[in-house]
Amino acid sequence: MADLVPEDATKDSHKAVREMCKRCMLGVNYGMRALSLSFRISKSVMEAQDLLQRHRRVFPRFWAWSDDAVRAATLFGHIDLTFGWRVHDGPDTSPLSLQNAPMQGNAAEMMRLAAISGVRRGIQVDAVIHTTPS
Repeated sequence: MADLVPEDATKDSHKAVREMCKRCMLGVNYGMRALSLSFRISKSVMEAQDLLQRHRRVFPRFWAWSDDAVRAATLFGHIDLTFGWRVHDGPDTSPLSLQNAPMQGNAAEMMRLAAISGVRRGIQVDAVIHTTPS
């Protein structure tokens, strides 16, 4: 979709590009910027920036939603997550934290729902662990 491989490419024929795009896709959800992406894909910052620009071009609806979430939080002073948790915008809050909040917060909500569902089905849940992509 980003014109990085030929149309007949497969995950086996272009493993390195697939891995690079996968890291970009996951990282963008959490607000990853070019410097961090360059480290994770072992490419220059300019190459990482190009990949992020391609992502913006291919997924404009995602970026509009993400940018709107940050603007709304800045305007209203908070972001409300799916089940009512509120993330506040303050003088020391970075736009990156606001961009990250819907993904991290709603992922945590899914983990809570999964744990509750498991307990209700008789599964012993000793710990719930939620990590970001490496």
